[in-house]
Amino acid sequence: MMVHAFLKYIHQNKLIVEKDKVLLAVSGGIDSMVMADLFINAKIRFSMAHCNFGLRGNESDTDQQFVEEYSSEVNAELFTRHFDTQSYADKTHISVQMAARELRYRWFRELMHEKGFKKLAIAHHKEDQAETIIFNLIKGTGIAGLTGWKPLDDDIIRPLLFTDRRTIEAYARKNDLKWREDSSNVSTKYVRNKIRHEILPLFKEINPGFIASLGYTGIRLKEAEVCLRAGIEKLKKQAVTKSGNDLIISKDQVTGSLFPTLGLYEILQPFGFNYRQCVDLFGALDTSGKIIVSDRYVLNIDREHLILSPVEDHGDTYEYLPPVHIGYDTSSVTTKFGTLNFRISTEQIDKESIPADSAMAFLDFDRLAFPLTLRQWKPGDFFVPLGMSGKKKLSDFMIDEKIPVNLKRKVQVLLSGNDIVWITGMRIDDRFKIRPGTKKMLIVAYEKDQI
Repeated sequence: MMVHAFLKYIHQNKLIVEKDKVLLAVSGGIDSMVMADLFINAKIRFSMAHCNFGLRGNESDTDQQFVEEYSSEVNAELFTRHFDTQSYADKTHISVQMAARELRYRWFRELMHEKGFKKLAIAHHKEDQAETIIFNLIKGTGIAGLTGWKPLDDDIIRPLLFTDRRTIEAYARKNDLKWREDSSNVSTKYVRNKIRHEILPLFKEINPGFIASLGYTGIRLKEAEVCLRAGIEKLKKQAVTKSGNDLIISKDQVTGSLFPTLGLYEILQPFGFNYRQCVDLFGALDTSGKIIVSDRYVLNIDREHLILSPVEDHGDTYEYLPPVHIGYDTSSVTTKFGTLNFRISTEQIDKESIPADSAMAFLDFDRLAFPLTLRQWKPGDFFVPLGMSGKKKLSDFMIDEKIPVNLKRKVQVLLSGNDIVWITGMRIDDRFKIRPGTKKMLIVAYEKDQI
């Protein structure tokens, strides 16, 4: 008896626990009408939600009317919502099917939150599962995409996954159920319909037990996924460390794992990187300095590590350092830029007092154009390193200095007009150094903490 199998499946998979408020997604089609009838016969309380996507004119409105009449007949609470699906698809530049999916699940979430529903029931069955797996395989997927839907996925339940379309149709006829036929289900212009009407029958022709076989394959893959997930988590613990806002990924740990490319993808996928990027990245691990970006993160290939950093857009933002006393009396002022504190002093020349300290810059005051400005470095910047006579690209200078790629993006430059005076904390420009004829010097010092 189908009701018994239905209840057994719910209990085995813990789909519904005591006092759960369940919301049924009911389209009016045979699958959702059978699901509603099974809930009634199993004496499980429920409410229904119906989406009118407005895609089939009067037919869509008639579907809604049918569900409304049914809800009155069985005395079930019903929520309905009409969507302008086509306009939403055009506005968001996605397919109509994807638009319908986004709209309905967003509304379902709102209902569940407002009305206190703990579970959302979807009437997917075995053939739907098979169609989804084939669809995922066609577009490209990993092991998770080949396992199909879970009976319980967070707060979404699929209590009909234990049965197939033929059994559902037999139950509907035996119990004299009524339902609506969606005319769009016949069209093969949609990929899923093409799979349903053309591809899936071929598999069944080759193997009449294909649906059942695919179900068992899904179970085996789910167990394999559990093993793989354990291995991935172990790799993450061994290969990934955190440094401030950056993630440092060990090349050796990744390449030495049993699944290096997949492991790399599993580490980077949450940060917006796709599998193809990870394949390309794995082939370029020896290319130190290469950069790969996602919408929100930048990945730098360093010598021994991959360094993942959030994108920081500093643009051409300038911080103007306060003017200093132009007279010969010693003065001192402080300013702050980001996490750095700067102290600016003017002093009479005393070369003996100049320490070898990269955190301080000793500059010829009279060669500077005030106010001085501070900004992040950017590609194309150049300066004349202290002790040299020719210009050097700042990017080349940082390579020579072996500055880690995650720190390069944090480098700041002090400017006099358009000229770089100091690569803060590293090297001053030779054009602004203290010379034999210098009459007054400017001392600029910074510390990461308070001075």
